[in-house]
Amino acid sequence: MSRALILMYHAIDTPRSATEARYCVTPAAFREQMAYLSYAGLNPIPLSQLVDSLKSEKVTPQNSVAVTFDDGFECFQRNALPVLTEFRIPATLFAVAGKLGHTNSWMQAKGWPERRLMDAGDLRAVQADGVTIGCHALSHTPLTTTSDSDLMKETLDARHILSEAIGTDVTLFAYPNGAQGERERRAVANAGFVAACSTESGFNGHHADLFALRRIDVYGSDTLSNFRRKLQFGANRVTRVDLTRYYLNRIATRFHG
Repeated sequence: MSRALILMYHAIDTPRSATEARYCVTPAAFREQMAYLSYAGLNPIPLSQLVDSLKSEKVTPQNSVAVTFDDGFECFQRNALPVLTEFRIPATLFAVAGKLGHTNSWMQAKGWPERRLMDAGDLRAVQADGVTIGCHALSHTPLTTTSDSDLMKETLDARHILSEAIGTDVTLFAYPNGAQGERERRAVANAGFVAACSTESGFNGHHADLFALRRIDVYGSDTLSNFRRKLQFGANRVTRVDLTRYYLNRIATRFHG
């Protein structure tokens, strides 16, 4: 299969503070980014299709991109879903199983503004519109800080709770804060998930770890040019050195035929 990218979003809304601006993409910027995915020769595919391809080593469409959202903010339904529907872009949303219908309390403790999370009915509604629901643990606690018994609650119990809430088996996981190691990956696999997303940047190819899939973080400050470079290089941050090396390689390739 070709190298594939997974994009990671959080809130799609107008930032309510400077603190959350980094992880809050405005609706206008999000629409511009999804339009680019749709018209630039890229192939948006469901994360589940990407996982199946990695498992079986099947060939996926060239330039495949999977779009994911962490946390399950209510603004997804209001601001992101209509755009995804317009451009026919599939998406996976990772919900915090133990906080459905509540707020982002784990963020408020660090000075972030309060945001409502979707409840079970909201999740079922977006699922009916084609969005895949994944699990973002039980309480959004970084798994590397948990005891073995709490780790089971954050993985196995969370999967059961979320599956029951939406009426569909949940098989995809995303690590809160990206925190994971061998113990955490093993726990996620033992809980019955088939794949899990990290926060490490990069492409996903034949040798990708299904329980540490790489994702590109889309920031609220990203211009369309930044966004395009992230897709091109598979990195959260593209330096001038990266750009120089890229264009020199292109020149050398053309020169040598």
